[in-house]
Amino acid sequence: MRVAFRADSNAVIGTGHVMRDLALAQELAAQGAEVRFVCRHIGQAQSEAIRRYGFALDLLPQSDNRPIVPDDHSSWLGVSWQRDAEETLAAVKAGGGVDWLVADHYGLDAAWHSRVRTAGCRIAVIDDLADRKYDCDLLVDQSVAADPRIRYGGRVPPKALVLSGPRFALLRPEFREALKVRRARDGAVSHVLVSYGGVDRTGETLKALSALASLDAPPQVDVVVGAANPHRNEIRDRTAALPFAHLHVDTPLMAELALKADLAFGSAGGSALERCCLGLPSIITVSAANQKRGALALDRAGAALVLGEADEVSVGNLRMALIGLMALPSELRSMGERAAAICDGEGTRRVVSRMEALAMYLRPARSTDCVP
Repeated sequence: MRVAFRADSNAVIGTGHVMRDLALAQELAAQGAEVRFVCRHIGQAQSEAIRRYGFALDLLPQSDNRPIVPDDHSSWLGVSWQRDAEETLAAVKAGGGVDWLVADHYGLDAAWHSRVRTAGCRIAVIDDLADRKYDCDLLVDQSVAADPRIRYGGRVPPKALVLSGPRFALLRPEFREALKVRRARDGAVSHVLVSYGGVDRTGETLKALSALASLDAPPQVDVVVGAANPHRNEIRDRTAALPFAHLHVDTPLMAELALKADLAFGSAGGSALERCCLGLPSIITVSAANQKRGALALDRAGAALVLGEADEVSVGNLRMALIGLMALPSELRSMGERAAAICDGEGTRRVVSRMEALAMYLRPARSTDCVP
């Protein structure tokens, strides 16, 4: 198959869309597919990752100087949807065409999908908002709380296939490989992972560091941030002053760090499913509106402790949650076991198998099909 991904990343959009697309792209490539990315806004680290994995990257012209507003998804394209569709079509056709176009962008809806479909390709959508209509053949929502009958009823074509829930989580291959060496945690906390995604606009990393620094005997801490993090310099200075903390910027070793950790501070986006896959219990702060449903589902399942939204969570809240869990090793151990039961790391394989099946066409046999 030939597959193109349409996704963006920046300080407002975040890096999660491109990263989960990369996970699916790697599995597609492993099955022999030819993959390319079409992006308008993308950070240097993400563009380097795309090229490092051997995928082509088509960069669309920069925006019409339209402001990108966090809560206004229609602004995230930076241009009109019509212009974006035409430029995406041009990039796809210049690359020789595709069998599938995967749209992972909150700023794209059925109008865009219908226009791009004229290239003769199938449309796949990766989404977790269920807030608009989609003209697609396949929709993937990896959310823990996803319910396709309720969330996507009337929003997708009747014949569209909806793959819903953590069974279809788009995790990079290293997490599936890490499962082979996952250790049984005993509930003791000697290593903590702090990772709030590639951007962390609300500064949750700094809060977590302050909470850890307030302990009489802090555990060893690995701090993971993206190059687009607006607080990166402050985090760098803070970790340099803490002998127990180690900073990692855009690390390719996320699975390894999660394996080593006994507890994590993080958000409820795609990284929460990475932690679940490796049975890592976590203290979660909701840092974006689209994370609320998934965070509550993880809390109800006993797979994480959710403290609330970013503006509600203080350093003191984080400190008390940490002290409380460290005093209950049996509860922490059970939390990790319940997390591991949510996600098995096979999601990309399941999605690719569905894409391959949908890409098959029937035609009458011809004499030229015979083996001589």
